[in-house]
Amino acid sequence: MNEWFEGFLQAGWQTLESLLSNEFGENLNLNFKDASNLQQEETIEAVKQVIFENQSVMLLLVLLPESNEQVSIRIRVYPDSKQNCLPENLKLAILTDSEETLRVVSARPIDNFIQLPRFQCNPQESFIIQLSLNGMCFKESFYLSPR
Repeated sequence: MNEWFEGFLQAGWQTLESLLSNEFGENLNLNFKDASNLQQEETIEAVKQVIFENQSVMLLLVLLPESNEQVSIRIRVYPDSKQNCLPENLKLAILTDSEETLRVVSARPIDNFIQLPRFQCNPQESFIIQLSLNGMCFKESFYLSPR
């Protein structure tokens, strides 16, 4: 699974474990540290910082292989270490590879994280994660490819 995972993530991602063990992780929002409670034995978690001009958030991707050869995926967004709540109107979306929106969630001023409902993918499927805030947009494509 780890070899498959390495090919799944692009540059800029790191494991949640490595993030929590470095100096930056010591200052992370406490709610973000609670994300480590999502772990199960085969779960792999990765984190990427996304910066929108003067605000940044942490994008968390949780992957869990299922017995039916699918992968269960959870996507969450947390404030970075400097904030307690997410920026209002931050939007998290999952798109098809042709950029059709499948699901969107928006942050309210009191939210300390937002997440998309857990979903499953088969090998060879692809999807796009999109974060948007005040007209700025971050997109990253993922392609599930077993090794």
